[in-house]
Amino acid sequence: MILSICFIVAVVPYLILVLWIWQGWRRLPRFEIAGTTTSAISISVVIPMRDEISNIGTLLNDISLQNYSQELINVWVVDDHSTDGSAEVVEAFAAGHTNITLLRLPEKEYGKKAALHHALPYLTGVLMVTTDADCRVPPNWLATIAGCYTIYRPAMMICPVMFTYDRSFFSRWQALEMMSLVGSAAATASWKHPVMCNGANLVMERSAMEHYSYVYESHIVSGDDMMMMIEIKKDSPERIMYLKSTGATVETPPPPDLKSFIRQRNRWTSKTSGYTDMEIIVVAIIVFLANLSIVVSLVAGIFCIRFLWLALALWGTKMLVDVPFLYSLTRFWNRKELMRIFLPAQLLYPFYITWVGIAGNMAPVKWKGRKSKI
Repeated sequence: MILSICFIVAVVPYLILVLWIWQGWRRLPRFEIAGTTTSAISISVVIPMRDEISNIGTLLNDISLQNYSQELINVWVVDDHSTDGSAEVVEAFAAGHTNITLLRLPEKEYGKKAALHHALPYLTGVLMVTTDADCRVPPNWLATIAGCYTIYRPAMMICPVMFTYDRSFFSRWQALEMMSLVGSAAATASWKHPVMCNGANLVMERSAMEHYSYVYESHIVSGDDMMMMIEIKKDSPERIMYLKSTGATVETPPPPDLKSFIRQRNRWTSKTSGYTDMEIIVVAIIVFLANLSIVVSLVAGIFCIRFLWLALALWGTKMLVDVPFLYSLTRFWNRKELMRIFLPAQLLYPFYITWVGIAGNMAPVKWKGRKSKI
């Protein structure tokens, strides 16, 4: 009886959630542009930057090669006190591109929120697009965004972010996990209940950004993307959409080692304490409890074999619903080879989620030489 109750409480909500997400992904229409777009939407690209000397030049080159009129694009790189020569790289690139400008944060301001707030008075485009300095963007990135906005006119467009990967298990595991997060963001947005977005590829109407600019004045260091989404969602969730498109997908490298991976996940998890949206909280709790139940059952199985069987049942049921959802995502982005590591990834996932869920809400996080709770 106790085991049955544990199974129902831990896994049934997770099953319902994943099936709902899978259906949301399937019902979301794909958007791609064919050839040259006729859109004439002015776009301001904002790139917060701190110590990205190895990446920022490549990103700016990608933007300069967009299949979209450079006259409609203005790029604002906001330097967050870089010490590695990143700012000089931007200045050198901007010398040959009049639509690229370097801004520097004042001495007592730091962080991504401050960078976005600092850029706000300079923006002239109808749309504001944010990305990270270590990203790569495809040639049709801005054309796809502009084309979609021309048709649907959302206040916010959440766009895909993928990890690059090599042949190692570690990088592929991260890429598959990121894809699951991207799919979840897309699916929940399709139901008009968005619970996730990523500032590495996020689009807002400039008027919406200005209206909710108080988000960037928050004392919480990070979480600018999610908090902006939450504020727009409070007033008009129907004006938030997901751009399901390979042409608008940006790529970024995953953390290169276990230490930096854990720091990144702790940083992501630490933001949740600043969220007030109940849907985000409920989804996080459901996922955490489903994985925690497996870990706890395995530990209890040392003392009682019945709990070991419960752990296997929980594990198997969870994988049963995860497979079709992840397969549909890998097929869409033409990354089906990632499914080869599905089984070992799933065996490790409960321990990883349990650890990050606890540690990310307790320990301070460190990023590029700075330490903070959030």
